[in-house]
Amino acid sequence: LDNNAVISKLIDGKNVLVSSEERNPVEDYEGKLSIFETLAGYDVGTYELEIKFEGNLDYRPTIATFTIEITKADVSVEIASNVVNYNEAQNKEISKESIVTINPDIVIEDEVNHLYFVLGLNLANKELVAKLDLSKLFDKDDNGIIKNALSSLITSSGADKGITLSELSKFSDQLKNIADLLGVGLEKEYFDAVISVLKEVENSVPLKVVVIDNAEDDITPDDFGVYLVGVVTTDSNYNTAVSAGYLVVTPVLVDVKFEDSENVNNNFIKYEYDGADKTWNAKAYDDEQNELSGFMTYYYLGVQTDGKFYYSEQAPVNCGAYSVFALYTSSEDILSNQVGLAVGGMLIAPSDDAEVIVKNQTVCVGQEYQLEATLKLGENVYDNAHYIYIVRSGSKINIILPDLFDIDETNIELFTPDQYLDDFMAKIAKYIPEEYFDELRSLIKITLSDNGVLDIVINEQLPTEIDSYTIYAIALHSNFMPTFGQGELTIKDHDKTGIVGAKAPTCTKIGWSEHYTCPDCGYSTYVEIPALGHNYNPVVTAPTCTEVGYTTYTCTACGDTYVVDYVDALGHDYDEVVTAPTCTEAGYTTYTCVVCNDTYVDDYVDALGHTAGAIVVENEVDADCVNKGSYDNVTYCTVCGDELSRETITVDALGHTASETVVENKVDPDCVNDGSYDNVIYCTVCNAEISRE
Repeated sequence: LDNNAVISKLIDGKNVLVSSEERNPVEDYEGKLSIFETLAGYDVGTYELEIKFEGNLDYRPTIATFTIEITKADVSVEIASNVVNYNEAQNKEISKESIVTINPDIVIEDEVNHLYFVLGLNLANKELVAKLDLSKLFDKDDNGIIKNALSSLITSSGADKGITLSELSKFSDQLKNIADLLGVGLEKEYFDAVISVLKEVENSVPLKVVVIDNAEDDITPDDFGVYLVGVVTTDSNYNTAVSAGYLVVTPVLVDVKFEDSENVNNNFIKYEYDGADKTWNAKAYDDEQNELSGFMTYYYLGVQTDGKFYYSEQAPVNCGAYSVFALYTSSEDILSNQVGLAVGGMLIAPSDDAEVIVKNQTVCVGQEYQLEATLKLGENVYDNAHYIYIVRSGSKINIILPDLFDIDETNIELFTPDQYLDDFMAKIAKYIPEEYFDELRSLIKITLSDNGVLDIVINEQLPTEIDSYTIYAIALHSNFMPTFGQGELTIKDHDKTGIVGAKAPTCTKIGWSEHYTCPDCGYSTYVEIPALGHNYNPVVTAPTCTEVGYTTYTCTACGDTYVVDYVDALGHDYDEVVTAPTCTEAGYTTYTCVVCNDTYVDDYVDALGHTAGAIVVENEVDADCVNKGSYDNVTYCTVCGDELSRETITVDALGHTASETVVENKVDPDCVNDGSYDNVIYCTVCNAEISRE
């Protein structure tokens, strides 16, 4: 409600009652009430009001306080669906104001605030587009703060290049946060409405976001496509209302004309085959015949003379009848804002300017060969031509047909040319295009020209007899009229010079007969004589105890030899002789082969060793008074008698045994001379003088 309406209802005596403490109505209060605080505008909210009773003779002045709440009103919006063409969209012949109707439930004077959005498929650019009307934000953006913040948000989020549905949801939350931080009201319901519509779109499809920041800008799309136009109320005094409708922008058809005015007759051209493609050119024009820039695509569709179907964007080369389609689009894709189509036709007729060159050949009798012809137009050679070869020698004619003629072998004997030709042409008629028939008949008639009777054969056999032949080749090709060429074929005998003498074979090498080889074709009378092989005589060598046996084969003709049939060595047959061990010598066994006397010693046994006997005393020498005595203690082996040890024992001398003193040499003294004697002691054993005094 507006303020005046509220106030009038408050003081009309129905909503306010002035009474005494006893609740008796005060009769005389009209004109004595005053409002201390009034409502502020029309905005939704809760407000406090004070009403003062000025008093009268019976009652003192008093004040009453109360609240009033203004809630959001309901409103509805409606979008009208429209179909416009590209030019109308470009000229803004449809605007957002013309397709939106707002219907509030109560009559108001001010416009209900609302924002637009457009969601759709821009077929011209092949992208999903979301245009968001945020002009209400920028109405309060005097310093450009919101614009800078939004520009940064769009760049960082990639919304200007394409974002997914989940990313758009994050984008809208960030946008709402910017608005809240700047104190600018922006209803969340607006973005909720956009997201709810986008949920119908596959999440993985990128979406390009365009923000409208100026209320004067038109939000309707410009390009060819199908769009959903929506409106959301964003007025704080009204409940949110959403509506959507379709807007279809169709392409504009433009005029397309073929440009080759010299040859185009009602968009039809006839060419003669020359080996080059037949490219057409066209241009597009608007209603005022201004040439349009854009893209022109050509499609060629038809049937070639060889019966093959042709469809391509490349102009045809081969003979045939074709339709030509020139499709103009304002963008590289067929889904464009402006399109146009021109249709023409062309015939590429066979050429009669080609020539056939027949290869002149000289071959030897029996030599394999092929007739060869070449179809040429200028410097171009056509390898895929078919040829009818007519081989003539005198009145004998052989016609060799290409594989495309399925005619059984036929002999036509002794026909005149005209008789034969009528019959022959009737047989091959179904294989020849009608436009070629007369030309081909004329060419064949030339080759059959003769005043007499001809012997004519149709088969695939090339001439083999020694003779000279005239070769006529008629080329059949879908791009040319039947074309005639002539050449010569000579079949001659072999060159038999260069005879090689015969050579006899050996055991291992072949021989040959006398022969010659033709240097022209390589034909040869050479006959190979196989090698004789060896005649071997065997000699057997018997095996021995240590050597294998074998058989030696020796060729009686050339002495070649080889050894086979080996037999293992027999091995020795040994006889055993045992030699027993002695005290000092080892024992062993001697093995001797009874066949070859080979011998060896084995099975050794250690020597037994000596057996010592009792000690025997030998060489005993007794000691005497002055000489030492000695003896040998000898030990002998009791088995073999060998001396095992000998020890010499020395016995000390016995020494003398003194006898009593004996006086010898006694000289008696005389007067003058003293007397003397010897006191001698002798050994009592040996009588040796022991001392003399």
